[in-house]
Amino acid sequence: MTTPKFNRRTKWILKRVLILSVFLVFFISYNLRMMEIEDRYGDLQEMYWKSENGDIVFNKLNSSSAVIEKDWRRIYVKINGKLINVDEWLDPNNKYIFDVVIYRPDKSLNGLNTDKREIERGIKNSGLELISELKVKY
Repeated sequence: MTTPKFNRRTKWILKRVLILSVFLVFFISYNLRMMEIEDRYGDLQEMYWKSENGDIVFNKLNSSSAVIEKDWRRIYVKINGKLINVDEWLDPNNKYIFDVVIYRPDKSLNGLNTDKREIERGIKNSGLELISELKVKY
């Protein structure tokens, strides 16, 4: 009669260990992802967390704008159908000076030109919502 108790107790312990192991794996992978984003973007990580696909990013230093495309670990900007890493687009000369504004449009921007005048017109018409403004100088 002691065998069923041993099996029941063993199953209980195995279930707890399995639940704890799954929790630890998810906890560690989540924190590794957070560390990767922080290591990759540093002071620009706010840009990663607050932006969404289809947002407009405006670089005030060179007056250029683009549409944001995000995947699980990276932010890209789409210019003329070409995806460029946001780091390369913001700072092509490696000066480590950033002045960026992110806007969220009310509707999708498929086929729209994202030049400076159109962005200013969208802001005046309240078609664009300010998401974030980042000024970073190293």
